[in-house]
Amino acid sequence: EFPYTKREAWAAGGASYFGVYEIGKAKPTHPEEIYVFDQGNICQVFQSPSELRRVDKVDDYSNRPNIKFWKPPQRGAKYCIGTDGSSGDYGGDYSAGSLIDMHTGEDMAAYHGLLRPDEAAHITVSLCRLYNNALAAPETNPAGGGMEALNTIQRLGYHNIYNWRRRDGFKGIENTRSLGWWTHSRSRPLMLGELRKLFIDSVQERSADPNMFKDAA
Repeated sequence: EFPYTKREAWAAGGASYFGVYEIGKAKPTHPEEIYVFDQGNICQVFQSPSELRRVDKVDDYSNRPNIKFWKPPQRGAKYCIGTDGSSGDYGGDYSAGSLIDMHTGEDMAAYHGLLRPDEAAHITVSLCRLYNNALAAPETNPAGGGMEALNTIQRLGYHNIYNWRRRDGFKGIENTRSLGWWTHSRSRPLMLGELRKLFIDSVQERSADPNMFKDAA
């Protein structure tokens, strides 16, 4: 996470990366629907959220895997789901996925919980198929089970997957032959910087959608 080193942490002086003022202006909204998984359906591709158990609310950092829905898919719209996996061990990191409208950047759905890579992959494929065959953009760092998640996504017959792009070559943006994306010392600052720009422009109403960030978590 940022900052990366003790030196950078001291230099940051405890300042918020996204801005205390900007975070205070954010207007998260409660999801229209929330569903949780039981042991029997955690590793299955579901055709409809009705196959899961609906609840009124979940703890933002609950171990139980859950999905939040803010808006249903719209005909003709294009969506993308970015996912960050983990090994699913208790006491370890969570797996998470955020599905957005590729035109507006608006939050449409999100999942979170302690999930093995293969379990997270089933949820990813389910959401992709529900949302007009959305583009799947999984983090594929091997250490976090990313390659296993990618392998499972393809085993399930889903192949609309993000193609990694190099952005630091002298030719400009270049497509590679690799699927998914990696978080490392060169890509992380770019991702955080872009996210910070989008967030600040959104809450300060300098973008088309002043409330594209709907998930408080």
